[in-house]
Amino acid sequence: VSDTADPTGTWSTFGFEPQVNASTPAPGYHYVLPDFPALGLSSDKIVVAANLFQIDNSYSFAGSGVWVMPWSEVIANGSATAHFESWSTLFSIRPAHNLSPSAAVHLIGTDSLDYVVHARVTGFGGTLSISTFDEIPGLDPLWDTGASYNLAPRQLGSPAKIVKSANDQITEAVWANGHLWFVSNYPKSFDGGATWNLAARFTDIAVDAGSPVVNADRLQDGNGTDYFMPGIGISANGTVFATWNRSSALEYVSLEAGATPDGVNWSMPITIASSSSPYTMTGGRWGYAVGIAQDPNGTAAVWQTGEVVQNDGTWRTVISRLILDGVAPSASAPTQELVAGTSINSQVSVRIRWTASDAGSGLAGVRVGRCAASPCVADPPYVGWQTGTTFATREYWVSSPPAPTDLSWRYQYAVAATDGAGNASDTMVGYALAPVLTQQTTSVAYTGVWKNASGASYSGGSAKYSTAVGAKATFTFNGRSVGFVSFKALGRGKVKIYLDGKLKGTFSLANATTQARRIIYATTTTAATHKLMLVVVSGRVDVDAFVVLK
Repeated sequence: VSDTADPTGTWSTFGFEPQVNASTPAPGYHYVLPDFPALGLSSDKIVVAANLFQIDNSYSFAGSGVWVMPWSEVIANGSATAHFESWSTLFSIRPAHNLSPSAAVHLIGTDSLDYVVHARVTGFGGTLSISTFDEIPGLDPLWDTGASYNLAPRQLGSPAKIVKSANDQITEAVWANGHLWFVSNYPKSFDGGATWNLAARFTDIAVDAGSPVVNADRLQDGNGTDYFMPGIGISANGTVFATWNRSSALEYVSLEAGATPDGVNWSMPITIASSSSPYTMTGGRWGYAVGIAQDPNGTAAVWQTGEVVQNDGTWRTVISRLILDGVAPSASAPTQELVAGTSINSQVSVRIRWTASDAGSGLAGVRVGRCAASPCVADPPYVGWQTGTTFATREYWVSSPPAPTDLSWRYQYAVAATDGAGNASDTMVGYALAPVLTQQTTSVAYTGVWKNASGASYSGGSAKYSTAVGAKATFTFNGRSVGFVSFKALGRGKVKIYLDGKLKGTFSLANATTQARRIIYATTTTAATHKLMLVVVSGRVDVDAFVVLK
């Protein structure tokens, strides 16, 4: 167990030596080997289950066992006390992965006749209780007695079958919102028992109200095709995901997946990965690297592990993200804003900002389109994928007062988001705006002592400046973003800036290096008449120009 939330940090290991009371090879307690272990978690406990084989009796089958330990002891990073209990007649007990808030852990397994049985683990320590394993009413046994327990899937090439790959065991179980899903191998015949195929079995039972009730019991099967070693998992939005291996005498092993949003209607299977050669490890097991876990970054996604054949005939593990997401992402219409701390020349820096989100599979990206001289259409000429929610660009400005032909050259932007499943949002189009540069002599009212300055470093070759404390310059404008352009250098002073009477801050124009035509302050506004007022605080303050997006 990781000591912190960071899995790349330190870990604590807890070990237990299980024993069972048996009459062979001699009466008494004998050490056993836990095989095919499984892990179940709840809000207050950890449950581990495993099949048991006697070490000192030729590894003969000794039943199944369960260990229960409290989270509190594990989190303390000290020694953990595990309560151990075993059942000699039960096989393949799986503690369900608890995906809904609950202190109980559900156990699912099979009895000596291959009927499925269920129990609950509640409490721990002095309040620990493991209920009696009860048979699931109305559910067929896990294995048809007419089929061999050594039933093996077929494959293309040699050997013709994959041995040690399937039996009557439950491979995985999950619990969420009162539904307990478990999966297993299952024999299926299409000719009355003359020949048998392997099928993947997916079962959903309701376990929270009285006796368990079967909600669904489904096979992934096909005549002449084997489906085996299935996995099961549930995403955060309740979608059930399943995986399985597939093979036949005419095809190598492949790894497939399907999903259901409601437990009844399943998607068409997809192939995750395929093998290109037969599995030749005749003494090796197959299919134990099966697992499906919720993706914390997408409510409609899970991560899975499974197996296909390596090129050298061994197996390899495949890890992939599975998504069943039919809901498109959302995106907002982009806005434009001037950028403080940039300088103007023939162009002005503009930041395009938007929001985009997708809870199901997560955002894959956002395309940003720019249109000029004509309005954006539903699918504008996009400028590429964006990884964030802003896009920096530069736009050519027009002088104030602009001619009608100037304002026909407005810049407009559109965004469209795409999620991890390929769903696309509607194209959202923002306002068409043009940067209008206003010199200090237009639409500006001055009070106090102001003087004229000239030079090539100023916008338009001229500026107004003042060293009189309290001198004011008020710019009246209409637009969606405004920027104050000044001159920064050694010896320059400070200025207070007000927008519609509200102080926005005191800004220093002093700088070790000269920065001409600098946007000192910029903000977004509404399409209404506004007043930007400058008040000299100290030193020299230059009023060079104003930029408005309108």
